Amino acid sequence: MAVTETERYELFKVLVEKLGAEGAQTLMEHLPPTGWSEVATKHDLDHLRALLRADLDRHRADTKADIAELRTEVKADIAELRTEVKADIAKLRTEVKADTAELRTEIQATELRLESKIERGLRLNAMTVIGVNASLLTAAVTAVSLLGR
Repeated sequence: MAVTETERYELFKVLVEKLGAEGAQTLMEHLPPTGWSEVATKHDLDHLRALLRADLDRHRADTKADIAELRTEVKADIAELRTEVKADIAKLRTEVKADTAELRTEIQATELRLESKIERGLRLNAMTVIGVNASLLTAAVTAVSLLGR
């Protein structure tokens, strides 16, 4: 049965009469604030220590299992990502090769068109030069025939 504050006070008054105020105060400070049934013993502490250790061991084992499971999941995710990245790289290589071939074809077609335009320009220039030369030759022949008369 727990001692009430009133009972503690009554005890203190009796102790003051018998031991004096200082002695009563010293003795009261050594009494537990509640009943002796509430005071923990070494056995209680050992028992709690064992329970706590078992609880910690269980949590440690659970944590290790969780970490192992997460490690497995992360490794699987990484392997999946690696496969996806390799597939994406292969696809990009194929696309780049196709684009490169298409660009080469376009460049060759452009080069052919340019060469054709250049050849037409050269022919036109050659014809113009021939025409000018023919005109000059005609003028020279006319001038010689006029002088020789």
